[in-house]
Amino acid sequence: MENVRFETQLTILQVDGLWKQGLLRSMKPYLLINVDDGQLIRTKYASGTFRLSWGFIHNLVVSPKSVVLLQLFDQKRVNDVSDGFIGLGGVTIDSIMPFYCSKDEYKTRVNLHSPNGSYCGSVYCQFKRRKLSPEETPNDKSQQNIAVFSDNELNTWETRIDDFGHMYYYPSPRRFVAPSITVEKLQSLTDEQLQKDFSGFLFPENMKLKFNLDPNIIRRLLENYQLAQFVRQQVAVEKGPLPSGWEMRLSEDYHIYFVDHTTKTTTWTDPRDSLLPGRPIEGPQNLNESYLRKIQYMYERPEMAVNNTQLQLRVSRATALEDAYDIIMKLSVQDMRKRLLVRFRNEDGLDYGGVSREFFYILSHAVFDPSYSLFEYAAQDNYGLQISPSSYFNPEHLTYFRFVGRIMGLAIFHRRYLDVQFVLPFYKRLLQKPLTMEDFKDIDEVYYESLKWIRENKVDDSLCLNFSCEENRLGDSVTVDLKTNGRNLPVNDENKEEYIQLLTQYKLVRSTQLQFDALKGGLNELIPDSILFLFNERELDLVLNGKRDIDVEDWKRYTDYRAYTETDRIAIWFWEIVSQWPTNKKEKLLQFSTGTSRLPLGGFKDLHGSDGPRKFTLENVGSVSQLPKAHTCFNRLDIPPYESKEELERKLTIAIEETAGFGTE
Repeated sequence: MENVRFETQLTILQVDGLWKQGLLRSMKPYLLINVDDGQLIRTKYASGTFRLSWGFIHNLVVSPKSVVLLQLFDQKRVNDVSDGFIGLGGVTIDSIMPFYCSKDEYKTRVNLHSPNGSYCGSVYCQFKRRKLSPEETPNDKSQQNIAVFSDNELNTWETRIDDFGHMYYYPSPRRFVAPSITVEKLQSLTDEQLQKDFSGFLFPENMKLKFNLDPNIIRRLLENYQLAQFVRQQVAVEKGPLPSGWEMRLSEDYHIYFVDHTTKTTTWTDPRDSLLPGRPIEGPQNLNESYLRKIQYMYERPEMAVNNTQLQLRVSRATALEDAYDIIMKLSVQDMRKRLLVRFRNEDGLDYGGVSREFFYILSHAVFDPSYSLFEYAAQDNYGLQISPSSYFNPEHLTYFRFVGRIMGLAIFHRRYLDVQFVLPFYKRLLQKPLTMEDFKDIDEVYYESLKWIRENKVDDSLCLNFSCEENRLGDSVTVDLKTNGRNLPVNDENKEEYIQLLTQYKLVRSTQLQFDALKGGLNELIPDSILFLFNERELDLVLNGKRDIDVEDWKRYTDYRAYTETDRIAIWFWEIVSQWPTNKKEKLLQFSTGTSRLPLGGFKDLHGSDGPRKFTLENVGSVSQLPKAHTCFNRLDIPPYESKEELERKLTIAIEETAGFGTE
């Protein structure tokens, strides 16, 4: 049935409902109509205010399983950060004009959804079967059975429908070719020329469609199984068939995931990504695409919806940890879901994002400080953090760990980053993944090599090993049995695997189980396991902490300038200075300018301010007697026009090292 093709006339009647979404204003709207075989039609601009009227008519070549996508754009909203996209909806041919029905005309309403998934209007349209002349209608009614041909065979045949709705094939002396233009010519046309000369033309097949350029919109707006099937078909066309043993499925809310029947596992990552020419099996591109899909899906979940009322935290910069503990531990789960606003006492700054980013930065450096004994460094040469077994000495330590879990949950829920580096096994525990001897490689390489030697070599009494281990508790060495009377049970070649397993479980799990359970309980109050399990351990680190690496070239590439240009001496000096700085000083500059020392996975191009995506900006403001000034809510750094590179570096260093606090303008 998918090979059957026929012609239908599509008429766009009107669009209404936009006024309900606050879109009632001067508009210059048009529709892009996509059909699954590569047809892309752009309509003329509509007229009207409350209801946009078109009367646009175009013939489409479709099959019963075809999907027609309608994308609404506003030409007046096109700017550097937006292509004017308003909303998208879709409809399948067989859902509105069934193959067995004899009606000629079918009217339907297609609901549009905005990029955040909310309803934003409806398109009213009409589909009309192609009317046939008497001489084109077959005389022998018994010969009106449906036949299915290959695409090549269809090239010289036309598919037609009689007055009773039956489909038949008619030999065509020539094949109709829709008017088309080259990509180069299309790109060279002005908007007015395109509107005047090419409205309704079929765009060339090698021109990428918008929904292929931005698949996240499709995934967000899928309304039905047929529309999702269309996306799947488009992916299949671009990437080829799935590897043997794999299947593509849809979740209940129409998000695509993949099943590996060989290993009986599921994943959000398309296995074909690793098979594409020039793409490595493991690499940043795969991680980037998969991670961004998961992040988008996470914040679309109902449990991640922010309450529109406000949660105001008023803390002192000097006692931020104590103040935060007193406030946060009294909050209900409903309170923590409110929109977060942070104020520092005796500071005038309003929280448009920058203040709360700095709040989590300050809190991270306080609560995860090993001197508080809640966490410790993993090894002498590993500054990754893990839960300290010695934290039990404080009778309130479990409450503190629940507080830490709540802090982590608040950061994830409100899209803020912490500044902490946990060892990888910590994230695996959060994901309830089993820990093995191999996980010691991420904690203590020397300890791992010792266990590896035991596994690979003969063990006898000369090693003096038994089923116990020594543990440092507040300066005292304590012997801990790994099993009952373990200190009196020697380890030999027969039981060494049991010894390794018990030692691993104690060191990585049992010694801090109560503390971990308290932390995870606090985290789960806001972020349930169903959300955490979307990610692997490395991705979960990115969710919590963002990206650590600072690429100065990437920073420079995604920087805007105000009253400066990139060729001005201040801009040139600035990048020369930053390029020569060590990593910790670059992080301080980033934290000073944006409120956080961490980046989104996409780097500087994905920086956000109080009003959405906002690039880092250098602005010429102030006199040379002043220090540089930051606007963290807008990722903006004001630099006066200093007379020398040395003066710029000196005053920039003073600003990031010695200044703190928020004001208002």
